Amino acid sequence: MGDLRPYLSREPIPTVPLMPLVQDFVPVAERFEPAGMVLVSGRTPWLAEHARAAVGPAALTTVEFGPARSLDHAVVLPLRWSVDSGPFARLDGDLRLEPVPPRWSHLSFRGTYETESTEASARDALTRQRLTESRVRRFLVAVAATLESGGTGTHAMSMPSRDAAR
Repeated sequence: MGDLRPYLSREPIPTVPLMPLVQDFVPVAERFEPAGMVLVSGRTPWLAEHARAAVGPAALTTVEFGPARSLDHAVVLPLRWSVDSGPFARLDGDLRLEPVPPRWSHLSFRGTYETESTEASARDALTRQRLTESRVRRFLVAVAATLESGGTGTHAMSMPSRDAAR
């Protein structure tokens, strides 16, 4: 029968192209219930606005948010961004809001991104990673600020007042 260890084989090992991972988190100085209501109620316009601002000079062509779901005492919101130019061509991930007792929340993002070219040098790949991380950070900080303000100025017609939510 022969040696079955793949690294001793003369045949090339098939590989799957790796998609770079990006993840970050920020604390939210708001309780989970009111912050979660802001996140899921009439969410698309203000979240898309924050996404466009976070991407900055790159041309954000598509911003999609999937349906929010409740998972292990958290609200999870899938998202997809596509750009014409920038450090990534497409970014897919989940925005996750979790409670931190007694009066805080935790907002995190975890996702992967695709680039136009996989032929980049290690230095280019690192630069692209840092730029993508900075755009995700800007987005998270903006979303957290909106959650902390109770959604003021974002979609007042669909949200209860902050005092009523407490």
